[in-house]
Amino acid sequence: MSVVVEVEEKPKFDAGRVAMLVKELRKSFNAGRTRSFEWRVSQLKSIEKMLEEKRRRLLKLFLRTSQKPGLEAFCVISQVKSSCKLALKRIESLDDSRKAGNAVVLKPSEIAPATSLLVSNFAEEYLDNSAIKAVEGAIDETTALLDQKWDGILYTGSARVGRIVMATAAVHLTPITLELGGKCPAVVDSNANLQKDTPTILLDVPEDSLIMQEKKFGPLVPILIVSTIVILSTERCYFAAQSALLIVTVENLEDNFEVINSKPKPLAAYLFTNDEQLKKAFVQNISLGGMLINDTIIHVVVEGLPFGGVGESGMGSYHGKFSFDAFSHKKAVLYRSFDGDASVRYPPYTPEKQKLLKALISGNIIAIILALIGWSKD
Repeated sequence: MSVVVEVEEKPKFDAGRVAMLVKELRKSFNAGRTRSFEWRVSQLKSIEKMLEEKRRRLLKLFLRTSQKPGLEAFCVISQVKSSCKLALKRIESLDDSRKAGNAVVLKPSEIAPATSLLVSNFAEEYLDNSAIKAVEGAIDETTALLDQKWDGILYTGSARVGRIVMATAAVHLTPITLELGGKCPAVVDSNANLQKDTPTILLDVPEDSLIMQEKKFGPLVPILIVSTIVILSTERCYFAAQSALLIVTVENLEDNFEVINSKPKPLAAYLFTNDEQLKKAFVQNISLGGMLINDTIIHVVVEGLPFGGVGESGMGSYHGKFSFDAFSHKKAVLYRSFDGDASVRYPPYTPEKQKLLKALISGNIIAIILALIGWSKD
């Protein structure tokens, strides 16, 4: 069965149009449009409204363009709605100094044209277009966007494109958050009691074979038996999966860590065991974005946990409060009056001043008293 997606043609966003778009967004931001409590609440509620009113259309699109069960789409929609509710609850507790307020450009992936069109149309229909824009397109449009000077960039996708985004951001020293994924190892201890449905398994598949390299969304799972705890290397991270598994059997704990740490740092890793020492050692010895013990995936929906990678799997994190931190700057501000200023702070630094300053800096109360009465021996 083939799927044909009709996508309407829109005018290209060249460098000139993108520059104008950025100028308009900065104008809205500088005018303070995005910083009010009321504006942010209205945008969050508009997203909630959109998810409710367009839920059937979103589910239909998901089923039409993917080979995954509709429950996954329902879970994603529910997670976004929960994030909106959490943000609405949290924003009420923020004082004015923490309400940063961002103007935003969304660039959906051209690899999913129907979804890209839907995101663009929904953003135009439900959100404030003077501060939030969605831009469709492919390499040319993305390049035109990246050539602009931004205050922050978040990219989720492949490490190959992530390097391009990061290199372009470096030109303007733009802060960047990358979520890149990669192979996510799952360690299964021999004492673990797993009762899971398993896919069709292809044994003794060479590691360099095509089916081990390409992204797989079907039920076929090729496995390379390296030897007779077990490590399953898979890209089944957050509903987007490469079903190809690499199974490696190791004899001891240290070999387990060596196998994982010899590969690029993953976005996530999973451990299945009842051994408390193994749990502790796994947490302490593996460097990665996040990990889960005796389960998979659900850590991405826990509001108190950041979601992000490290090294080859990305940098920075977001979700919940961590999203606010990722898209805002902690600006240090100190207020003081002119009262109580001391001349000892300012030149000329006489010997007496130097003695007192040294005593103050050292924090020695006795030395401070001696310096004040002129008895210091320094």
